[in-house]
Amino acid sequence: KTQRQQTNAGKMGAVDVRRLFRGMIPLTVMGTVPSFGIFFAVYEPLKKWCAESAGLGGAASVCVAAFFGGAPASLAAVPSDVVKKRIVLGHASDPHAALRQVLYPSPAGAMQLRGLFTGWQANMAKDVPFAVAKLTIFEAMIRQYERWALSGSAVANWKERMGLGVASGMATAVLTNPLDVVNTRIKGAAVMDAERSLWSVGHEIAVREGAHTLFAGLQFRTVILGFGSGVFWGAHAACREMLGLSELSH
Repeated sequence: KTQRQQTNAGKMGAVDVRRLFRGMIPLTVMGTVPSFGIFFAVYEPLKKWCAESAGLGGAASVCVAAFFGGAPASLAAVPSDVVKKRIVLGHASDPHAALRQVLYPSPAGAMQLRGLFTGWQANMAKDVPFAVAKLTIFEAMIRQYERWALSGSAVANWKERMGLGVASGMATAVLTNPLDVVNTRIKGAAVMDAERSLWSVGHEIAVREGAHTLFAGLQFRTVILGFGSGVFWGAHAACREMLGLSELSH
């Protein structure tokens, strides 16, 4: 629904709910799993190193770790994101058809692997600030909550982290919505153009349709990312508790 509102597809009638789940398993394996795996493989140890060895403060260590974890994680998710958007927006019926469209933009032409990374600049410009903002806001909320509500004597449990995760997800959704609109427009075009830049597309949207268009789909995106962030951080904390892993000190 969010991506249809961010394009002209929102004017084409009701959403086909069945389309939203097409290719869910292969796209998850192709994009979400490696992306989150790479992010936390970099983020957790780098955050600890920044705090304990480099002597950085809590906020600074989070920012540095999120930045260096977000960049490779974002790049790993681009092919899956390209394929997903073509399915959701109705340009392809399944992942196989979407892959053919991306790899063979011209029926008689040669295979173009660069199509899988169409809009990677938009992904990077969206995902890295999103990761930094989301982690910084979340960690700041956790620190303040543990200081004020728990008097600094305990760490927030998984339920409390879930609630704070919802709030941090909603805040970052608002901050990064313009970048998400541009990203959707680049990847969702009927005829893909890998050469279109983030800035040119953003400027074109603002001039032709008004700056308010950069916040299309905001209400749905805020709900989706708030809910997703809450589930994510709640599950993350619950797994740490089950495995007996103590939270890193703030």
